[in-house]
Amino acid sequence: MFSIDYIKEWSESYKTDLTTNIMPFWLKYGLDKVNGGIYTCVDRNGSLMDTTKSVWFQGRFAFICSYAYNNIEKNEAWLAAAKSTIDFIEAHCFDSDGRMYFEVTAEGTPLRKRRYIFSESFAAIAMSEYAIASGDQTYAVKALDLFKRMRHFLSTPGIQTDAVFYGNTRHTPSKISGYSSYKRTFHHNDPD
Repeated sequence: MFSIDYIKEWSESYKTDLTTNIMPFWLKYGLDKVNGGIYTCVDRNGSLMDTTKSVWFQGRFAFICSYAYNNIEKNEAWLAAAKSTIDFIEAHCFDSDGRMYFEVTAEGTPLRKRRYIFSESFAAIAMSEYAIASGDQTYAVKALDLFKRMRHFLSTPGIQTDAVFYGNTRHTPSKISGYSSYKRTFHHNDPD
């Protein structure tokens, strides 16, 4: 069994990494200050590898910013980043059928929509956590509405159709960014 001191030591280590490494990196290099939202294909040195934005990552980032604001420190930059990302989600990431895209361009033009509710799940938790962080309960209502739509999508035959591609269907390195984040976070002293 782990001792309380051991758990406290690791807890502080993760908190320090989050506040001094991870959040500053994404706010500096990932946050799209022109279009809103967050770029998802950023190299470990901060270079933008691709401007394609994964919609699920938009929700995940807004959730992380809001959760960190609620539980780590009341950093206004985190709250502003969450709001920017949620605004981008609401403006560009929903199709007319109420489902969400999976990938969009930097400006929000749809590239791909998947048959599952991955993007919707992250958007719902982002709006829920942001409602707590901001005190704006309209986001709690939006989160609950999205959750109800997700249940409808899952329980209604024929709604979960095959993936749809829009415009350029070339492969994008969206998946690479997750590995890049892992490497940067856990192996930041490793040059490879």
